[in-house]
Amino acid sequence: IDADLRAIDEQLELYALRAPIAGRLGILEVVVGQTLSPGTPIAEVVDLDDIDVLAFAPPHTVAALAMGQEVRLVAGPPQPAAATSARGKLVFIASEAQSDTGSYAVKVRFPNRDLGLRGNRVVHVQVLTQPEKERLTIPDAALLEDQEPPAVVLVESLAAETDSKGNEETVGTVHRVQAELGVRDRDRHIAEVLGLRDPETHAAANPEQAWFAVAGSHGLENGDRVRLVTEHEAEQEPQGSKSE
Repeated sequence: IDADLRAIDEQLELYALRAPIAGRLGILEVVVGQTLSPGTPIAEVVDLDDIDVLAFAPPHTVAALAMGQEVRLVAGPPQPAAATSARGKLVFIASEAQSDTGSYAVKVRFPNRDLGLRGNRVVHVQVLTQPEKERLTIPDAALLEDQEPPAVVLVESLAAETDSKGNEETVGTVHRVQAELGVRDRDRHIAEVLGLRDPETHAAANPEQAWFAVAGSHGLENGDRVRLVTEHEAEQEPQGSKSE
């Protein structure tokens, strides 16, 4: 009897389906009652606890990459809220460039236990290639990009004054300067400023005690006096953004 039971157990084992990896069940490729031949795919099993992102980096970027560097997702195609803060690491850098594009394949691995990332999607990633340091950034709205190089309007020599109605207000003097720009973040609408220079004297401008005009600045000239207002007060008047 024991031998018969063992034989039955072994036969039942033949009806058990076991995946070669642990994961989550994906698409079923069969239906109940279907006759299957050996080797027929039954279902898709996906392991998303760690998810790899394949990207292609240009040659000048690859030189600054190293295994283990931190990589983060940035705003791009619609992503779940949890995915936009995902942090991963570089786990592969190709030794040869793609023959058709000249770019190098790199692979980034993201921990994904909470399933914030999904498979087979297009995402945008950023890798830090230089140590972080304090940088001056300004809103895109502060840039006068109809000029080359772009200009910005500083409001300097800020002072408190009393207007004709007895209200205290902050006023300053306009100073137009040229801006040397660094990285642009068009999703957050900000630009890195590497330097500011007076176009007439070519002397470097110091924005430490200045504000940047972000509205109505096209008609302003050096020496014009302006009043700083809140966003609610601004309407048709120039508004400022502090250089911090």
